[in-house]
Amino acid sequence: SGSESPSEGRVEIYHDGKWGTVCDDNWDMAEAQVVCRQLNFPGAKSVVIGKDYGKASGPIWLDEIACTGKEKQLVSCQFSGWGKTDCTHKEDAGVICESRSNGSTHSLDHSIGLSGDLGQIFDSGTACDFLITFQTPNGNKTDDGTEEMIETTICAHKVILMLYPYFSASAGANNVTVTVSRPCQSYFTSFIRYTEVNVLFFSS
Repeated sequence: SGSESPSEGRVEIYHDGKWGTVCDDNWDMAEAQVVCRQLNFPGAKSVVIGKDYGKASGPIWLDEIACTGKEKQLVSCQFSGWGKTDCTHKEDAGVICESRSNGSTHSLDHSIGLSGDLGQIFDSGTACDFLITFQTPNGNKTDDGTEEMIETTICAHKVILMLYPYFSASAGANNVTVTVSRPCQSYFTSFIRYTEVNVLFFSS
């Protein structure tokens, strides 16, 4: 959070329905490596301590964190306990991750604690029965003055999306078209993945 670069920013954790930060006590490359790999970057370039990534809100979830650097998730490392801290937001930790050399966008996946097996259900398209086409303006105009759109279609599961009125996934529908702004385009598939896996995990 707090940076225009997708590979740099303040580290935030989603826990108990709220986004919160991590105190920079003991924050070093071992912790940064775990964060960057969890966000599907190749690794960490450096840690960030004391940099202003904007005003953070919410709790400080993690303090005195200690990783070996091999953990798959930051919350698998040792820490003081959820919300147990003597830090202020001036001590929020950040990272700078290694960017991909092939130019692909990074996958925004904050599915902390969620089952990887459930994520594979979405990734494989197993039993998917609802098509979501998301349109993004490409900045050009057609001959009649309307905006040109880039379209991408993903297959999801109606029984889950019916819980979210925004998608209009009624019993008789099997597809929907959604308009997504350009800054959000690269994150939309990961957002749908997180939505599906989150519901599957907590309802199982």
